[in-house]
Amino acid sequence: MSHLVSSYFDSTFDSLAAELRQAHAHLVNRAAVALASAQKGTDRWGIAMKRLDVSLGTVRPRAVEKDTERLVEVINITATLERLTDALEWFATRPGFRDLRVLECHPSTSSAAEGNDLVLGPRVGEVSVRCEVTDVASVKAGQNGKEKKDLLNLGCQSHVPLDGVRRYVCTSSEFAGALASAARKWSSLHYRYDVVTLGTTDTCLLEVVPGHRTHAA
Repeated sequence: MSHLVSSYFDSTFDSLAAELRQAHAHLVNRAAVALASAQKGTDRWGIAMKRLDVSLGTVRPRAVEKDTERLVEVINITATLERLTDALEWFATRPGFRDLRVLECHPSTSSAAEGNDLVLGPRVGEVSVRCEVTDVASVKAGQNGKEKKDLLNLGCQSHVPLDGVRRYVCTSSEFAGALASAARKWSSLHYRYDVVTLGTTDTCLLEVVPGHRTHAA
């Protein structure tokens, strides 16, 4: 089955970021065309817009696999691409990460078994970083059970593994603020978050760390 944006394996930061930027620009352009031609001002506008298809064209970046996709899904994936690109650019410039390769990247599909949205390492079969990437527009930590799902995917549902792999959630600043809030009952949780704001963007990386570590507010 085709996905809106293809998965990548064993790539460099620069080449992957370039591919994702091309895919992002194409999706934004095609969505704008679909919106411009959509019917406006009707009493069934919401129903129609929810089902609006975006034609992605026959000439498109190789990362874009589908001919058409619903507008709502295009919006969701372009937001995820923006968060993902922020994360890639940050890892690519940081000591300890910049010499790694992108072992896996799944921009628009659930990752493979025991995989994650973004996986980094020095070589295939040797993982240094696991990251779940999402754009959550919420200031509530419990929104849609997303935190629990991300922790599960990172292998942190009952404890934070001490295996040398660094684990992150990449998300919006508002959701990051909710997840890492000092008001949460941290004494009852087996994890905490170390928060990194990615430059001038509104994207944050939350590193999942064992609960006995000092919480970074």
